[in-house]
Amino acid sequence: MSYNALVPIALFGFIPLSLLLYMVMSVPRAIAATYVLGWLFLPPNIGYNLPGIPDWTKYNALAIGALLGAIVFDGGRVFAFRPRWFDIPAMLFCLVPMASSLSNGLGAWDGLSGVITYFFQWGTPYFIARIYFSNLSGVRDLAIWIVIGAIIYVPFCLFEIRMSPQLNKWIYGYYQNPFNQTRRLGGFRPMVFMNTGLAVGLWMCAGALIAFMCWLGGWPKKLLMLPMWAWVGILGATAVLCKSLGAVLLLVAAMVVGYLCKATRTPIFLLALAIVPVGYIVVRATDLWDGQSLVDVFEKINPARAQSLDFRIRNETATVQRGLERPIFGWGGWGRNRASAEDTGFRSVVDGLWVIIVSQRGLAGLAGMLFILLAPCLLFVSRWRKLGMWHPWLLPGLGMCLVLTMFTADSVFNAMLNPIYVLAAGAVMGLVADPRTMAAVMATLPRHRAPVQRVSSAGAQAPRATPAVQPGAPIVAQHSGPKV
Repeated sequence: MSYNALVPIALFGFIPLSLLLYMVMSVPRAIAATYVLGWLFLPPNIGYNLPGIPDWTKYNALAIGALLGAIVFDGGRVFAFRPRWFDIPAMLFCLVPMASSLSNGLGAWDGLSGVITYFFQWGTPYFIARIYFSNLSGVRDLAIWIVIGAIIYVPFCLFEIRMSPQLNKWIYGYYQNPFNQTRRLGGFRPMVFMNTGLAVGLWMCAGALIAFMCWLGGWPKKLLMLPMWAWVGILGATAVLCKSLGAVLLLVAAMVVGYLCKATRTPIFLLALAIVPVGYIVVRATDLWDGQSLVDVFEKINPARAQSLDFRIRNETATVQRGLERPIFGWGGWGRNRASAEDTGFRSVVDGLWVIIVSQRGLAGLAGMLFILLAPCLLFVSRWRKLGMWHPWLLPGLGMCLVLTMFTADSVFNAMLNPIYVLAAGAVMGLVADPRTMAAVMATLPRHRAPVQRVSSAGAQAPRATPAVQPGAPIVAQHSGPKV
C-alpha cells in the first residue's frame, strides 16, 4: 500500500497531541476528545510492524494516548480502580487469545501479541470508561462528545457524497477501501477517515440516535448554537445520504424503541431489540436456519443486494462450521479459521465480526464479546427498572444502550470495531443505582403536598403536585454517581 509521510507523523505524533489535550482539558473530557478526534481523523486500515510488539495502528495510538494521559495527569484515580464482578468477563475476554494460541500450538508469544491487541481494542476503552464515565454526568458528557463527533463529520460526509471519497487519498495518499465499492444509488458513499463507508454510516446513525434521546430528555436545549431537534434532523439526513441502508434501518428501529421506552416506561422494547442479533447468531451457529429465506426476500426487493447477501451467508456458514471444529477457543490467527477450498469449493471470506470472533477465539471469545456489548443493556434495565426508561437524566444512558444494540446487530454482517462504542459499553456497565445517585434522581420526581382547599365560585380545587427539581435541570456534581 502506497502512502505519504503524514501517515507515520499522524500515528506516532498522536501521543504527544493527546497529552496536550490533557493539559488544556479535564481528564474525562481529554479522554473523550482523544478517542473521538483520533478515531475521526487518524489514518485507517494501516499499521507499522514494530519489533517485539503488535503492529502500531489507529487502535494502539488511541489506547496508549488515552491511557498514558490518564496515568500522567490522574494516576491516583487510575490505580485506585477496583474491578467489580461485572468487569470479570471483559478481563477474561482480553485473555482469550492466549488460550486460543496455546490450544493451537501457536506459542505463548503469539498469544501475548493477541492479548495486547485485544487490550488496546477492547480492554482499554472499556476500563477507562469504567473509571471516568460510569456515573450520570460521565454518561451524559460521553453522549455529547459522540454527538459533537458526528456533527464534525457532517461537512466531510457531504463533501464526499458530492465529490466522491477523496479525503483520505488527498491527506494520507491512499484509498482505505476499493473505490468501486463507494458507488451507491447514482452517487457515492463517504468514507472520510474511517475503515469503510459502512462504518461512517453507522457512526452518523449513532450520533443522530443519541441526539434524539438527548432531545427527548430536554437536555441540552442547544448545542453549538442550534437546538437539539435541528441537530437530530441534520444528523439523520446526513446518515440517510451516507447510503448505508442497514444502518439507517437500525437507526429507525432504535429511535422507535427509544421513544416507546420513554412513552410506555417499560424496558421490553429495548430487551426485544437486544435479543434480535443474539437470536440470529444462535440459529446460524447451531445451523437451525440456513438463511436462504432471507436471501429470497431480498431477491424480490433488490437482486443485486440479494446476490451480495447470498455470498455473505455462504461464507458465514463455511467459516462458522470451520470454527466450531474447535468450539472452545477457536483456531487462532494466521488465517487458520477460514474454510479451505478443498472442503467447500471456495476459500471463505470472513465479514461479520461475530464470525471472526467465533472462528478465531471460539465460543469463549463470542460469549465475552456479547457480554461486553449487551450486558450493559441488561444491567441498565435491572438497576433502573422503569425509572431508567424515561427519566431525563437517564435517557443518555438509554441512548448508549440503543447504540450498543445497533452495533451488535451491525456486527452480524460487518466487522467494523469502533472503540467509542466500547467506551459506551464501559460507561453504562458501571452506572450503578447506588443510594446517593438514586436520591439525586428521585429528588426530581413530583413531590405531592397535602391537599389545600381553595374556595372559589367553581368550588374546591384539586391539590397540585410540585416537582422538587425541574426534570431538565443540570446534574449537579454531588450526584454524578458512584465514585470509583
